[in-house]
Amino acid sequence: MPPTPRQPALPFAERLLRRQPPTLDPGDTVELPPRNIFILPTATGLGFALLLLLLLLGAINYNNNLVFALTFLLAGVGVMAMLQTWRNLAGLRLQLAAAAPVQCGRPARFTLTARADERRTGLVLDANGGEPVGFDVPAAAPARVELAVPTRRRGWVGPGRVRLFTRYPLGLFHCWTHVNIRARTWVWPVPAETARPPPQGRRRPSEDGTQGRGQDDFRGFRTYHPGDSLRLVDWKAYAREQGLQVKEFGGDRSEEYWLDFASLAEPDTEVRLRRLTRWVLELDRDQQGYGLRLPGEAIPLGRGAAQRERCLKALALFEVPG
Repeated sequence: MPPTPRQPALPFAERLLRRQPPTLDPGDTVELPPRNIFILPTATGLGFALLLLLLLLGAINYNNNLVFALTFLLAGVGVMAMLQTWRNLAGLRLQLAAAAPVQCGRPARFTLTARADERRTGLVLDANGGEPVGFDVPAAAPARVELAVPTRRRGWVGPGRVRLFTRYPLGLFHCWTHVNIRARTWVWPVPAETARPPPQGRRRPSEDGTQGRGQDDFRGFRTYHPGDSLRLVDWKAYAREQGLQVKEFGGDRSEEYWLDFASLAEPDTEVRLRRLTRWVLELDRDQQGYGLRLPGEAIPLGRGAAQRERCLKALALFEVPG
């Protein structure tokens, strides 16, 4: 039986490109594999190597044992620095926590927890488009790292592929690795700036005892928000330099609002979504009941944090591919 022909070895560059970085999901822990950690000399390291070469040539030319000793001593320091730079990343364990939704224009913050058996110093985490974050990891203790990802549009956002690198201890070598972070969060639209009131709601008796805003009984004061009626501002408190305070009234009845995408006159979809976002935030602030109608989706009437999150998520992901 003829021997099976051996497959030709792949070129080094192709083998290097086939190395897939580790993947990190929310709640999972991944340890950086040594085969995915790369190291190259920095500009300072190349200058250091050139200095060693010049010292060696001088020692050979002048047959100077002291210069020989200095050259080999510095070369040993360089080798130890290279090993220490590589060991600074090897064996590092990362864990990812889920990120909270954010408003467009504000950074989405993803929290990583780093652990190691020995102390790690001078680590830097760099995401695409975000600010690099430097951190240290104590020995046998977790270190929390917050990665801020900029948001430029509504929808889904995530760090994607991030780079973790170090140049510790002497800056002679640059050691790095990549991690694929498969976590994302949704980004809701920026609320409209104009204070156009929401559509007229219908009043009904309160079932949960929550007092909505009305004109039945005086409830107290709260801080002024843009869009509040100036008739309700306590100008006497403002004259006493106590800031803008708004009178609140409530009763045993609350109002319910239906926020309908189709009822808005603006031709631009994003302008409509921003208007609806503002109404959702205002009605949630005033503890009113509301529902949301979008093309192909309707969120029933409700109130509270869960209702606010459902509506904002629907506005954030409207016509956004999954």
